[in-house]
Amino acid sequence: MSDSSYSPPQPEETSHGDRSFASVETARSWLMLSGRTQVDLTTPVRATAADVVVVDLEDHVPESEKPAARQRLRTWLSAPHKDESDGGSVWVRIDARSTAFWEPAVAALQGAPGLQGIILAKTESATEARDTVEAFPGIPVVALIESGRGLQCVDEMAASGVVRLGFGTGDFRRDTRLASPSALAYPRTRIAIASAAAGVPGPIDGGTVGTDPADIRRQAEIAVEYGFTGKFALHEQQILPLHDIFGAQ
Repeated sequence: MSDSSYSPPQPEETSHGDRSFASVETARSWLMLSGRTQVDLTTPVRATAADVVVVDLEDHVPESEKPAARQRLRTWLSAPHKDESDGGSVWVRIDARSTAFWEPAVAALQGAPGLQGIILAKTESATEARDTVEAFPGIPVVALIESGRGLQCVDEMAASGVVRLGFGTGDFRRDTRLASPSALAYPRTRIAIASAAAGVPGPIDGGTVGTDPADIRRQAEIAVEYGFTGKFALHEQQILPLHDIFGAQ
C-alpha cells in the first residue's frame, strides 16, 4: 500500500445465534449470498470467515421469484436456532426504494428476529435512505450508491441516519460509462469524504472480482487508498485476502 502508516480499525464482534459477526462500524468483508429459494443459506453462513453475511433479494433474484424468496427468507430469519437446519441471522439487500419491490421486502422483513441489517440498493436520495431507516427502527441500514444521481446526493445521504455508505461499482460503471480505475477515483473520493463529514465509518467498496489472492489484495489496497474500510465479496475464497489488507481480527 502507498501509506505504510495506515492502521485499519479492528473489528468488534457481536453475537447472533451460534456465531459471532463483526460490528457494522468495523466490518471489513461483506459476503453476498443469493436469496434464490434453491440456494442453501445455512452452510455458508455458519462456515464463512466473513465479517458480515448479506442475503441478496435484489440482483440475485429474478422478479418472478421475489415473492417466494422473501417468504422463505422471513421464515428462515424467524426460526429458532436449535440445530444446523434451523434459522439464521444475516443482513439483507433489498431493492431500491423507487421500485415496486421495496414495500413487499419491508413488509416481509420487519420484525424478523434474525435480521441484522439492511442494505438499500441503488439509493438515489436522502429521502429514500431515511424512508428505509424509518421502516426498520433499531436496525442498521447501509445505503448503496450505484448511479450518478446517487453520487450527487451523497452528502445528504451520509447524514440521513444510515450507518455506512457502500459503492456499487458495477452498476455505477453501467450508469455513468466510467469504466477505468482512474475514472472511479472521483466517486470513491466523494463517498469517503461524505462519510467522514457525516461522522459515519469508512465506506464499503464494490464487489471483489476473481479469486487470485494477489489480485484481491490489490483491489483492497485501491479501496484503502481512497478511504474505504471494507469491501463486498462474492466468494469465500476472497475473504482472507481482503482481511490481509483491511486488518487482522
